[in-house]
Amino acid sequence: MATPFSTSPFFYDTPQTIPSDNRSPYARPPILKRAAVPQKSWRPQVKRKTKNGPLTPLPRITFDLAGAPPSYGLPIALLTSQGCQQSVQDMVQGGREVILQGLDKVVFRILWPGYDHVDWHRHVRLTTSTGPITRGQLAEQIIDHLFSFFHKLASETVDPNEKVWTIGHNTRARQWGMENVILLGLYPVHERTYQAELQVCLPDEAQVDNRDGARGS
Repeated sequence: MATPFSTSPFFYDTPQTIPSDNRSPYARPPILKRAAVPQKSWRPQVKRKTKNGPLTPLPRITFDLAGAPPSYGLPIALLTSQGCQQSVQDMVQGGREVILQGLDKVVFRILWPGYDHVDWHRHVRLTTSTGPITRGQLAEQIIDHLFSFFHKLASETVDPNEKVWTIGHNTRARQWGMENVILLGLYPVHERTYQAELQVCLPDEAQVDNRDGARGS
């Protein structure tokens, strides 16, 4: 029986409403055709009891390009553009806002469709030498982990029923790489575990608008 994720990605356009206080490093954040990456929510195989009772629920964390409309996310191709001179923290809306205070670390997971057999996760530290982590610093850590994730899965075998979600470097065969990824945020799935909310776009559409002083390649 086919899995729920066996159909092709459904692409739709980015919302076009730009806030009046547009602080984006780009004059016009590109309108990208995008599709959600459907993930199953991770659950532990064995349910463990916490010593001190239920943990305080984790908040959902959102990431948006500075000056872009809500739910625009962070297109990795824009953040890693060779022509952009800004730090990731400055490119994230509310990038210097302190978040997740009182926590030392969380677990970060991705369950990319077609790779359910790969148990991939990383620990994310939420404190720095100067204090609690900021939204921009967290985004930078997650992006680094995403690069590690894609490098790992490029050598793994995809479920034949989910070949449309193959991770790799062959763009002609519609394989997905980091240049396709849009990071929208993190959502809690179990105790101190987060999963990434991801979308994909076509790489040739993730181009910077160079007009009006915008930076780009």
